[in-house]
Amino acid sequence: MRTTGRGGIAVIGSGAIRIAQGVEFDYCCVKAVERFRRRGIRAIMMNVNPETVSTDYDISDALYLEPLTADDAMPILET
Repeated sequence: MRTTGRGGIAVIGSGAIRIAQGVEFDYCCVKAVERFRRRGIRAIMMNVNPETVSTDYDISDALYLEPLTADDAMPILET
């Protein structure tokens, strides 16, 4: 997780690995986002795995389904 320039948190999901392998990690990311939002902290989710619950648009304040490379993630984190 990294604090964004606008005072929020970015939670980075595990991305697509293999079937059933990333589900537990994605669930933990969703729980982290929920906790931050309950505390009034802006939380965005970055996850390239469109098959999991973390990609539900109602979970976080913003959702990015970008590849999880530094070149793709840094522009999002810098906003």
